[in-house]
Amino acid sequence: MLLKALQNYITPQVTPTKTYPDVNLLNQILYGQFTASTLVVWYDANQQTFIDKGYKGNALVYSIIRKIAEKGKQCPTYVYKETEAAKKYRGGKYNSKELNRLQSIALRKKELQDVNYSDPVNQLIKNPNPMQTWSEFLDSMLTWYNTSGEIFVYGFSPSDGLNKGKIKEMYVMPSNYVEIVAGNLFEPVRGYKLIIGDQNIEIPADQVLHIKNTNLTWDLNGAQLRGMPPLLAGLKTLQANNEATEAKQKTFQNGGAKGIISPNITNPEFWPSPDQRAKMDERIDERINGNKNINKIVASSIPLRYDAIGLSPVAMDIINSQNMDLQTLCGLWGVNPVLFSSNATYANLEHAQKSLVTDVIMPQLQMIEEKFTQFIGKSYGMDYVIDFDISSFSELQPDVKVILDTYGKSPYFTGNEVRSLLNWHASEDPAMDVHWIPSNVIPSEEALGNAGTDFVDFQA
Repeated sequence: MLLKALQNYITPQVTPTKTYPDVNLLNQILYGQFTASTLVVWYDANQQTFIDKGYKGNALVYSIIRKIAEKGKQCPTYVYKETEAAKKYRGGKYNSKELNRLQSIALRKKELQDVNYSDPVNQLIKNPNPMQTWSEFLDSMLTWYNTSGEIFVYGFSPSDGLNKGKIKEMYVMPSNYVEIVAGNLFEPVRGYKLIIGDQNIEIPADQVLHIKNTNLTWDLNGAQLRGMPPLLAGLKTLQANNEATEAKQKTFQNGGAKGIISPNITNPEFWPSPDQRAKMDERIDERINGNKNINKIVASSIPLRYDAIGLSPVAMDIINSQNMDLQTLCGLWGVNPVLFSSNATYANLEHAQKSLVTDVIMPQLQMIEEKFTQFIGKSYGMDYVIDFDISSFSELQPDVKVILDTYGKSPYFTGNEVRSLLNWHASEDPAMDVHWIPSNVIPSEEALGNAGTDFVDFQA
């Protein structure tokens, strides 16, 4: 035993190298049953419901989605080539800390150069197709993403000629009419089908950009390949809000009589006849109903009683329930409900507007930016980078005092570098490109020499 132990010590055992299978096991489990018979993947919840009952049929949902899309489409978009500085720029661009974002802005202006206006990728971004500007195109993408949880973009490219395989036009497809064509173990998504009416067209996967929300519905039919609509989690709230709105509308339109006035007498002999009731209705219209009788006191010669048979929206608690629905529906998109409040203070509104940009729009733009960079790169080269200029949002404009106190007094930054942090144009004065050192600062050796310090005094 001892001899064997020493032998193992002198010649240690070599751990065998792990070998990995050539087949992707996850794909084998999930997509192994997919065959060339074309399995079409749809979403269990009908996306048309989220469009008809949500975006088109509910004022709150429409307002929330339009708030996001209208703000997001204002962001300018540029194209530059990939460099090491570009990687550093993107690393701090979407940072939650303001100073980190400002440093990335300074790096962007100093190190990165946008491609020429005539560059084909730049032209594609400026005018994605003959019918839309980029602002309209971005508006459409954000609207579909926040309604259906996914975006499908078709990139048209010529099949021959000088521009063969290069995207020349882009179109946002209606998510509710797009179905995913599942492939096989090695190619889970073979393509996409656009089905409208009797039109059924399959588009190859490499011609479609699919941007989607995370979907936790995993099954062997490929449901995880689709995005999850935000309204799926709030479907009951949406339904309740639609019913409350309809009930309020019916209350106003078909409220009918508010109540019934009747003799407070149990003996039927003294009950009014039909003719007397008709005259009583006329007297009620004359003496009680109408704005001229507001707060008027009316006397009666016979004992009467009043029974209410209609309730107001306030009594039915419709108003309060709709306010609660607003809170819940806004939470589905992470939007602060203060943006839709009529009595919000300026401070609260300002904070809500900034959180809309930082918490909602910036994450969505970052995802679209990354996916578009990959999509365009496959066609024109991976060195192209699509860039959303989030510094253009007024809500992200830096605090001038903070910038001047943090960077303006530092000798490590030139005047023009500080101006760039403030999103100001560079000054043509040559002195603004020079590092200025305070005159009261001297080297440490000179300071120690003037003091005549004897280092022996500090030795033990």
